[in-house]
Parts: sequence; C-alpha cells; structure tokens
Amino acid sequence: MRTQATFRWTTEAPDPARTLTGLVADGITEAGFGCTPIEDLEYAQAFRAVVGRRNFFLMIGEVDDGVRQWLVSTKSELGVFAYLMGSRDYQEYEVLTGLLHDVLGSLPGMTDLRWYSLEDYNERPDTHWASSPEEE
Repeated sequence: MRTQATFRWTTEAPDPARTLTGLVADGITEAGFGCTPIEDLEYAQAFRAVVGRRNFFLMIGEVDDGVRQWLVSTKSELGVFAYLMGSRDYQEYEVLTGLLHDVLGSLPGMTDLRWYSLEDYNERPDTHWASSPEEE
C-alpha cells in the first residue's frame, strides 16, 4: 500500500509547513472527516485524521534533499490487539490516501507528486514510486 507522498511545492507563506498542513487538514475536514489540531513537532507538522471509525497519524515536513522537497507520511493507528482480533483498515486507508492525492493535486504550485510504500520510500525512492496511491 502506498502511504507516503513526496512533491515539490512553492509558496510565499511565512510558515510554509504550517500553511501546507493546514490546507491538507482543511481538505480532509471539508470531505467530512475529523482532524485533531495541528501539532508542531519541530521537524514537521502533524495531526490525526479519523476516517470512518479508524484513526490515522499524518506528518508533513520539508525534506530538502534536492529531489523530494515535501513529505506527507501517513500511518494507521489500528492497534495490535484490534489487528489480532481481525480488524483491518484497508478501505479507510484507501479513502484517506485518495483524498490526500486530490487535496495535494489541487494545490497551486505543487508539482512532481509521487507515492511510495514506506519500504520503497526508505530503500528505493528514485525508482519505486507511482503517480497515484492506487497504482500497483
């Protein structure tokens, strides 16, 4: 599953990370899902989103490695016990990543949107990416 997105985004906002995170959270809220207040983690901005009855942690930060300027990382907060009892959140994850794709794609100044699995982002980011979270 592709849960990490990278892209280039230019803005004149005085606090681009906070601005970007606010735009993403607003897009999720406008789609009818819940979001917690944004937290400043010093190295990134973060919040939690509720899709259906499932919680997801989202972190947005500037990577500044010359290739992938911004990173949106998503993580399911489905607990181990719930997972062992048979709960899954694949459908909600697909809704969330599809919504993120639409929100990010609508940002003025955004280019080079790429989606990765966590493993591919960490190990092979230059060759193993897709243009949407649904691509295999």
